[in-house]
Amino acid sequence: MKLSILMPTLPRLRTLFPMAIAATLISCGGGSPAFILSGTVSGLVNPGLVLINKGETLSIPVGSTSYMFPNKIAVTTEFNIQVRTQPAFQTCTIRLNIGSAGTTSTNNADITCIRNSFDLSGIITGLTTDGLVLANGFDTLAVPANATFFLLPRVNGGDSYNVRVQTQPAGKFCTVLMGSGTFGEAPINNVQVNCI
Repeated sequence: MKLSILMPTLPRLRTLFPMAIAATLISCGGGSPAFILSGTVSGLVNPGLVLINKGETLSIPVGSTSYMFPNKIAVTTEFNIQVRTQPAFQTCTIRLNIGSAGTTSTNNADITCIRNSFDLSGIITGLTTDGLVLANGFDTLAVPANATFFLLPRVNGGDSYNVRVQTQPAGKFCTVLMGSGTFGEAPINNVQVNCI
């Protein structure tokens, strides 16, 4: 009597069991996109930063402190977040940017951006005495007698510069040629200081 009651229900159990497994996998993230690619952003002060993850690109606005790719990925899917385009005059790096989507809902691939800085230098002619002081903004440099070269503190890309004589050397008068402009993505080394 008991067998006659149980036997008719087996076909139904065979149908329901796979459906239960599928529902469990979906709820655990095994069958649907549920993994968010995101992270923090620090130091981004210039435009142009673009990230890429396997063909999907994402532009990051200036001043952003976080980002998130709009498309989620499925659990176990591999990701590889790279900088496709660096921002102007900056270099950005990403930590924890390569891996596979796990059981957590988000990935924290954090981005740090620093400003690119470059040397500001030039040649000196006719300096035979002490006392010359060169300046660029608030940066100053005392130049000894008989120097033929100077190197001022580095300047960030995109910033302007204006090398000037702050203090003349004893018994000499120095002028600056090609001493002003705006930095690009390279050092400035053609400033000339002539002393007579």
